[in-house]
Amino acid sequence: MSAQADTLDLPFESVDRTRVDPIAFQLLPPEYIKKHAVLPIRFDGDTLIIGMADPANIFLLDEVKRRLA
Repeated sequence: MSAQADTLDLPFESVDRTRVDPIAFQLLPPEYIKKHAVLPIRFDGDTLIIGMADPANIFLLDEVKRRLA
């Protein structure tokens, strides 16, 4: 995953439960998170930082944006 992030010029970070903001995590249902391998991690100002198994999946990114709008 780190190599994929590097190839896409995206930041990579390992995430564990202690680093996930509970408020951010609650923005998506657990079933959705598991099914789509997308994880709301934390806020950086007004920006929601998410982790994705496939960060090149722009369709999933658009769907997440619509769900959170």
